[in-house]
Amino acid sequence: MHMNSSSLPGGRKVVAAKVTRIWGRFDTCVRVLHSTTSRLNDTAGVSTRRSSDNYFEERPDGTVDRLSRWDDKWNNEYQSKPRFHLSNVNPNLEKWYGSAFKPPLNMPILLPLCGKTVDLKWLLDAGHSCVVGIEGVRRGIEELRDEMLDNLQCLDDNGTRSIWTTAQEEKEWFNNIQSEKSDRSCISLVCTDFFDISPATFGINDASGPCFAAVYDRGAVVAVPPSSRQDYAEVIDSLLMPGGQILMITVDTGRDTGPPFPMALGVVEELFSTRGYTTSLLEEHQGDFGETSKEYVFLLTK
Repeated sequence: MHMNSSSLPGGRKVVAAKVTRIWGRFDTCVRVLHSTTSRLNDTAGVSTRRSSDNYFEERPDGTVDRLSRWDDKWNNEYQSKPRFHLSNVNPNLEKWYGSAFKPPLNMPILLPLCGKTVDLKWLLDAGHSCVVGIEGVRRGIEELRDEMLDNLQCLDDNGTRSIWTTAQEEKEWFNNIQSEKSDRSCISLVCTDFFDISPATFGINDASGPCFAAVYDRGAVVAVPPSSRQDYAEVIDSLLMPGGQILMITVDTGRDTGPPFPMALGVVEELFSTRGYTTSLLEEHQGDFGETSKEYVFLLTK
């Protein structure tokens, strides 16, 4: 609303000025309320689909491009040294593996948004028969091959999805058959948009349902914009078997932007409790993003 008071008599000018000021204050209050409500929705993991807080990009045809920014980072910014990459096994995995987090060795374990983490090899060396990572950028997988897994080979690439594995035979890239550990243990990676993943990706039909006995999420959920957290939890839930465990590491950076996108302490439970999960906070310590940042380690059981 805009009022031109230059042509009004003196008394009406005063009234018009007051109305203009009141309207301005009202408009400001509405903007603040909208911003606050949106922030609360994001904190709770609500899928608001707002472009202003979404790290993903919308294509001209209306579909969502979730990988372009990450591809640019891997190929131009990181210079083979992404900030989140650790040269040694994650200390939280090393500390809680075998005590609170007890994934069965003879069933597949999933690492979403895995990058080139050495934790893949650590889990294989721990005796797991099938260690599977999901990564959206080919460059990350190629660096993993060049730096640590020289027997990692690309089996299939259809342009939107490629499968990589250390398995000796192609058909063994994903083995969810409950059997004793054999010499055919492998690391396999699927390079694609994580939100397109389902049991069918691994050759599992709807009747068989979820196909992973455990999930190790080392900062994957905080790499996802707040508006897509519910979708992330839905994909994880579709892949995890009943009784399965999730070791999840999150961070509250104390900042408004990401990635990593800050997650307050209660957000993980809010995301998964509605899906029937129990959530335990295993550890809380200072994060790597300043004195006010916090890192949390959770154990979730389906």
